[in-house]
Amino acid sequence: MDIYDDKGRKVVSKIIETLETYNTQTIIKK
Repeated sequence: MDIYDDKGRKVVSKIIETLETYNTQTIIKK
């Protein structure tokens, strides 16, 4: 599923990037 912002840009990759950044601060990446 693709998510777009109000200007039609894909934001799903940005969300994933944010989640990965959060995860690496709390657990060790596998």
